[in-house]
Amino acid sequence: IVVTALNVRFLKQKADFHYLANADRITVGLGKAASLVLASYFALKVIALAHGDHWDLLDTPYGYWYGVEMIGFVLTPCILFAVAGKTKNVGLVRFTALLTVIGVIINRLNVSLIAFNWNLPGRELFTSSEVIIVVSVVTMEVLVYRWIVNRMPVLREHPDFAEEVVSAAVHEENQASAPAPVPAAVRAELRR
Repeated sequence: IVVTALNVRFLKQKADFHYLANADRITVGLGKAASLVLASYFALKVIALAHGDHWDLLDTPYGYWYGVEMIGFVLTPCILFAVAGKTKNVGLVRFTALLTVIGVIINRLNVSLIAFNWNLPGRELFTSSEVIIVVSVVTMEVLVYRWIVNRMPVLREHPDFAEEVVSAAVHEENQASAPAPVPAAVRAELRR
């Protein structure tokens, strides 16, 4: 959802009409699916909490942080995705997707930096070289994605195949407007 929003905003000149015309409809559909996924994830986390009988850990500072993560970045986006899907609000779906991405980043930081070996004395969260590596990798991913979109038909039809796409669309339109074939049993009944 976030990538589609960024494509529509910054790479609109590389996209064809078909992609741009369907982006909002697809975004709302993905928002509905994301609501179901987040609801399932939340239910699984509650089941894991109950199965391990770790309810007492919720009343600790790490438990409060877990609550913020689960309510603020899982349950809230789940509800917002459902509302946006029901009202077909594309802007709310995109905002909620950004909130969900922030939640995923927070979850990964929680798992890898905060919760991993939490009881060791003198823990260090991360060094400046690790930050530089992460920023470099993300920058490379963005640059490679832009390179691919600029040189390959990712957001548009390839010009060599555009005629085939148009003829297929015309064929589908003609099939939809043609009357449905009458089954043989109905024709036999009509002849009597």
